[in-house]
Order: sequence, then C-alpha cells, then structure tokens
Amino acid sequence: MPSESEKAKNYSLSELEVWVSDAMESGATPEEIYDTIVSVVKKTVRYHKACYRDGKELFEMLSNRPYLDTVTDDTVAETREQLSMMWEDDADDIDISKFKLDSTALHDVEDKPSYQQMIDAGYIMSDDGFWLPKPNSEDL
Repeated sequence: MPSESEKAKNYSLSELEVWVSDAMESGATPEEIYDTIVSVVKKTVRYHKACYRDGKELFEMLSNRPYLDTVTDDTVAETREQLSMMWEDDADDIDISKFKLDSTALHDVEDKPSYQQMIDAGYIMSDDGFWLPKPNSEDL
C-alpha cells in the first residue's frame, strides 16, 4: 500500500497530466503552455527563496548567531533522498524529549508548585486565577 506521501505525489502528477492535456486541447500554443509551466516554476522558486530568507533571519534573531554557523555540508541535502537518509541516519542520535511541547528547552520553567500542592498548602484560587491564602474561620 502506498504511503501518504506517495499518494500525494501520485495525485499531484495525475492532476498535472490532466492539466497539461487540457491545456493542449484548449487551443493554447506549445509556447504558451511552456511559458506557463516555466512561470509557475519561477514563482515557486521565488516563494521558497523568500521562505528561506525569512527563516534564516528569524533563526539568527532567535539564536543570536549567524545561520551559516549551523549550516554545513553535513547538514544540507541536495535531494529529497539525501534529506530522508539524513533523518534516518540521525534518528538514533535524536533526543526526542527536546522536541516535546512541554520541554524545558522550549521555554523557561519556573519551579512552581502544582495545583494540588497549592491546595494542600492551604491556598485557594480566586476567580481571576490568583492564589490566595485560605481565610481562617476566625477571620470571618
């Protein structure tokens, strides 16, 4: 059974086949069809270049170091096959805990007591979400 990515690729290629066939039967000239395909490829390249540029800029802002410090020949794949092989080769070396949404690597974590620990310590939570000392019966 084909994988999801294979299904998507097969769908995209079959749709391309339909569109090219439709364009040829529409009365468009071969040059018009060619120019349209080239135009789409150029637009896609420009889009990905802009994504790369913005991602690089954001990386540098977040990490306070130049992007090229982390990009080497060992970290850049030239084909999709190389990229998938890089991920497969590195799969055993990856610490999955660093990628959890609740990972301390993603945010500063204060050592806060849990809800139950606060209740057990004699606090109540206000309607606004603030912890308040539980009033003594003598104070009432």
